[in-house]
Amino acid sequence: MDSNSPSSAASPRGLSFYLAVILTLALISSGVSRLIFGPADPSGPALETNLKLIFFEDFSLMESLLSNPNTVLLDARDPRLYAIGRLPGAVSFPAEDAPSRGQTFLRSLSAGAKIVAYCSERFCPLAEELATSLLKQGASEILVFAPGYDAWSESGRPVERP
Repeated sequence: MDSNSPSSAASPRGLSFYLAVILTLALISSGVSRLIFGPADPSGPALETNLKLIFFEDFSLMESLLSNPNTVLLDARDPRLYAIGRLPGAVSFPAEDAPSRGQTFLRSLSAGAKIVAYCSERFCPLAEELATSLLKQGASEILVFAPGYDAWSESGRPVERP
């Protein structure tokens, strides 16, 4: 049978779509959607109704955020990686420190502060772990720069180095 016929096996593109649907359904059923979209029941606790975890990939948006004095940029990577290089103005805040430092950090923020977290690269879970922990401790919105430090640096954009 011709590989282009409708009855042939699913194409890799079609397979990717189905995998994305399955992953989305798994996340929703595991409760992650509550952190991303808020609780299913709008009458739930006030803290949870405003939680937002926003992933973005736009380098222009990141440049704009970096130029905003209200942006607090958190490097969720290991401090040794932070010491080698980081995005301009970033503060080292390893994801593993969030449970012990989160409350103090959030209280120190000025009104209108926009928190942006990043990690090494797209598949590094540390920025999401940091953001999720801070959301659970009282932050109302955190942006995660999904491409991370490696993509930023490789694109030729400025980084801070010792």
